[in-house]
Amino acid sequence: MPGPTRHTRRHYGIRSTHPPYATRHDLTAGELQALMQAVNASVTQFLADAVRGDIQTPTMIVPRRSVLRAIDTDAPLRGLISRRWRQEDPHTHEWIPCTYLCHIASRAITAGDFRYLLLANAMRSATQSLIFIPQVGDAHRVSTMDAGRNRSTFVVLQAHPGGLRFNHAPHGVYPYQLSRFNNGGFLTGYSPEMHNAVIAALSAPGPPISVVTALHAVFQQYCWNGVVPVNAWTAATIWPYYTRGGGTVVTPANFGAFRAAITAEYNAINNDFLVNWPAIANGAGANPPAHW
Repeated sequence: MPGPTRHTRRHYGIRSTHPPYATRHDLTAGELQALMQAVNASVTQFLADAVRGDIQTPTMIVPRRSVLRAIDTDAPLRGLISRRWRQEDPHTHEWIPCTYLCHIASRAITAGDFRYLLLANAMRSATQSLIFIPQVGDAHRVSTMDAGRNRSTFVVLQAHPGGLRFNHAPHGVYPYQLSRFNNGGFLTGYSPEMHNAVIAALSAPGPPISVVTALHAVFQQYCWNGVVPVNAWTAATIWPYYTRGGGTVVTPANFGAFRAAITAEYNAINNDFLVNWPAIANGAGANPPAHW
């Protein structure tokens, strides 16, 4: 049996045979959005087809310039792509944010280099693993007072949204809380600053490996490895009561284990930046994976 011809393409999870005379249709942004919604396409597959070349459907061939123009100019289509991208792998931090995905897709389509999308798909980390470096002397502190009216000040850890919740100390330990933090509330200080640094890193043009290198610098600048430097704090210690995004409750009794877990998770992400993601960036980018 002869193999597939160049007119046989997989599209959105099905195989459709397109005759050589299939109609070429330069879709508007609105039509592209409707097409994507109608076929319930995954974002990865939709953009992957555009990187391959013209998108083929059972009834027409859509020039990839239409896709490129649409994702550059159409806000509703960009919003749809961003929402679906995040839904494909929830509870993770996208180092290439979903709000920036269309810019990376444009770069991939323009360069015909699939590695940009491979990186966008791979460069995700568990949200609870991204704890920010503790900062002494900033606004993220809590003061407590014991029964003898002795006051103590603690640095409160901050994290990626969804990563860490603030817990009050049990009654009787610090019975007079002087805290502006909501019990059970997420601690998200420094998230806007890191997000802005990520966007700045992605804005610089360059080959796929430059994306990994720039984002690694952001990771190292903001994320904590769980190690408390010797003599780093004199008038402050770290507040020891939290709930992690996965549900683990942190108390003084297991705070050492919590820090050890943060160290292990930091090292795993750092290895992604040093080994796993550069392998994608430096690999062959002409062909997409078979499952795409």
